[in-house]
Amino acid sequence: MPEFSNTPENFHDQPILLEKLDATGALAGDDGGYRDVPVTDAGEDLVRIDGDVMTRPSYDGFDEVTGKFDNRLVLPAGTEGVYARRSVLEALKAANAYLSSRYANGMQIGVVDAFRSKGRQVAGFSRKAIEVLDGNQNPDISMLYKAGITADGTFSSVRPFRNNPVYTEFVKDMVSSQAVIHLAEELGKSPADVAIDLADICANLRKASDVFPNAPVTPLNMDVPLNANNNAHAGGGAVDAFLYDGSGRMLNSHVPFDHVGPEAAMDFLEQDDSFDAFKTRVKSNPMLREHLEKQGITGDVTPAQWKIWQQTQRIMYHTLTRVGATFFSDTARNIGSPDFFGGENWHFEPGNVVYDPATGKTVYEGQSANVVRDGGNPGHTLQKKGPGVAAPWGGDAAHEQLVQKGVLGR
Repeated sequence: MPEFSNTPENFHDQPILLEKLDATGALAGDDGGYRDVPVTDAGEDLVRIDGDVMTRPSYDGFDEVTGKFDNRLVLPAGTEGVYARRSVLEALKAANAYLSSRYANGMQIGVVDAFRSKGRQVAGFSRKAIEVLDGNQNPDISMLYKAGITADGTFSSVRPFRNNPVYTEFVKDMVSSQAVIHLAEELGKSPADVAIDLADICANLRKASDVFPNAPVTPLNMDVPLNANNNAHAGGGAVDAFLYDGSGRMLNSHVPFDHVGPEAAMDFLEQDDSFDAFKTRVKSNPMLREHLEKQGITGDVTPAQWKIWQQTQRIMYHTLTRVGATFFSDTARNIGSPDFFGGENWHFEPGNVVYDPATGKTVYEGQSANVVRDGGNPGHTLQKKGPGVAAPWGGDAAHEQLVQKGVLGR
């Protein structure tokens, strides 16, 4: 087991405890309602981050554990280099400066994903939905809906412009569909809510038909324009990241990137019964076993390995939240609840003000801090400022900015 330095902060010894936020009254990590946050983009610059921080861009084909290239991981519509808002880069630099001063072996935050174009976001959502459908190209409405909801939990769909006449007519037709009515009864939702969710799912999957030959047939037969404003990655305000040592060895990942399961909750490693539950789950889940084998872990997970994961996850969590980032996760204490929405222990959303993790002093203020201080993408702004405050980073403006830079095509 690596020896962690004794520091005044002792992040590795501080459990991850998700508490209620003053701004929303919800638990930290719960950004429910982010799609309804207004967006007024303040024009903060998107910059390449791969020259300043370690990156293993998964959707460009690089395995997050080994760093090896795998063409099966590539998603279309990428960029040359990894981009994010300048404040995000400064947050990562502050986090890594802290880590290098406190912990041995070149400990660092490594980024596996940041800005995503609209095309890449749709492709990722669609690939996950297709994976859930397991080759079924003609699913019924119930199967299509459930696959889309599962995919949305991992790779958020891009919301269509809901005032589009094709969209509104489709929702109207679906509300009166017997299949939607029956599904709504099963789910305990209104037919209108199910119809809207289904319309969002179908609009995203329509965009994937030219990319994936096994894309499912949807009842929506016309393309609908998509609005990426409220998507965290599309706005350049989110990073998916892990903790690595100086040689590129992953330190804190007990589950693989984009793993859909309760084990990915931010505080899963803190629960009393999680060790035994995880060992049992590994035995029945080939994806988890393969992920651990990439790290040289075979057989039963040992208490010593569990301790390493627990301590390094704490280090990453406390370092990034202390620089000002928010995150997305339910608490693992809710795993047995029907309302449990999962989590992504790798997903963090820095804002436009960066703080020193040790002292709490401001070390950087982005240009957009003059508009909304401690703002960022919609989910971050909601958690920091509460509902009703406009987010200063939006996906459509970010996309257009990179088009103007010549990084993306239209």
